[in-house]
Amino acid sequence: KLGVDVLDQSTLIKNFLLPSFYQLEKSEQLPALAWLRDHLESARSEASGKGWNDLKEDVAKARLIQADNGQLMSLPDLYHPQHSWIKDLIGDAAIFPDMSFYKDQPMRWLEFFQATGIKEYPLPDDIVSGVRELQNKVELDGFSNEVEQRCRESQEEVRFFI
Repeated sequence: KLGVDVLDQSTLIKNFLLPSFYQLEKSEQLPALAWLRDHLESARSEASGKGWNDLKEDVAKARLIQADNGQLMSLPDLYHPQHSWIKDLIGDAAIFPDMSFYKDQPMRWLEFFQATGIKEYPLPDDIVSGVRELQNKVELDGFSNEVEQRCRESQEEVRFFI
């Protein structure tokens, strides 16, 4: 009757937390993200069908996650941190959450990352980038021990994707 939206968790996340997250100091970002992690499931029960899908997509696309390259990244741009073999396969294209930032309750963070869209396996474009990176290293430095080791370590993974 007042003409205002219901102030539920879904509305808080979509209209307040996500738009203002970038203005927070780094020390304030972790508690805000922990609140999001802890309340996202209850926001799901408040939102229905398309509303939940839209909210989940908004959360996934937002640059909320402190990455190992020092930047805030969205989850679909990051790889699962327990899949370190991806770094051997695709090189610098593999960016992971900075788990030292999420050192408290790492399993809860991993569950949150998985539920909101982190990549589990390398994308074809990233594999191509990794191969090109290796080619450039060989052209510049020859077939070094580093290149040989990276090729050996990623051999099984390459077979899996071919």
